[in-house]
Amino acid sequence: MQKIGVVFYPDNDKAKSFLTKVLDWLVKRQMDARQIPLDKIRESAKEVDLLVILGGDGLILYVSRLIAGSAVPVVGVNFGKFGFLSEIREEEIFEELNQIIAGEMKSVDRMMLSASCRSSLKKDQHRYYALNDVVVSREGLTRMLQCDIDVNGVFYSRLYGDGVIISTPTGSTAYSLAAGGPIIDPQMEAIIITPICTHSLTVRPIVLPADSKISVRVTVDRSGDKSLMVIDGQERQEVTTGDVIEVTQASTKIKLINSSKRDYFQILREKFKVTG
Repeated sequence: MQKIGVVFYPDNDKAKSFLTKVLDWLVKRQMDARQIPLDKIRESAKEVDLLVILGGDGLILYVSRLIAGSAVPVVGVNFGKFGFLSEIREEEIFEELNQIIAGEMKSVDRMMLSASCRSSLKKDQHRYYALNDVVVSREGLTRMLQCDIDVNGVFYSRLYGDGVIISTPTGSTAYSLAAGGPIIDPQMEAIIITPICTHSLTVRPIVLPADSKISVRVTVDRSGDKSLMVIDGQERQEVTTGDVIEVTQASTKIKLINSSKRDYFQILREKFKVTG
């Protein structure tokens, strides 16, 4: 491992000041280290052996979609709020980098989702990749959204409410969890369907095999109401009555390097402030 790229949000002052320390440390160890601008990540990922991300989980989500299909491993240093994905703390990075350079890294392949919207109004279907989730939701304070859900071509359920979340195990601790979904170990491969504020007492989240093919047909209550397909909380596409969102497991995965100091359950306890 010789070529290492470092990525950070330009408006994150703390990460920006730490960038120089990381690059200097790597260069002193004869590494080919370089800063990668956000608009150059897609092509630069093919030229490096490791991506170091200085930021929060949001930056990892952003980068993961850009490098989908690349085998480059990613290590996140947490300069954000939660740190479910960016597991490494600022004070630990150099010790962790020593182990990574020595080939002693501990990593896990995280599954991703592939999503597209089939619309009678648009001929071109853009394909999105999500590490956390694909959310179908109403826009703003519009009326209830109807979602007819098929799994593998078989009708599953009709939901009335604010929408539905389709997530990976990685995304099970994000929006899906806040909406009442289960926590799934990220080393597993599965797809979770979690309704959002459904107008029913019987509709519950469901965990499906990773190779399931999910279709969501959207119906809005009245003309002028809008709904959205949102990818990892960052990309969005407007959808309307009759549009069908199709979600499957992506053919590509992201290799995330884990902290050598904390296991997954310790991270959960810390983030959810579980004591004892």
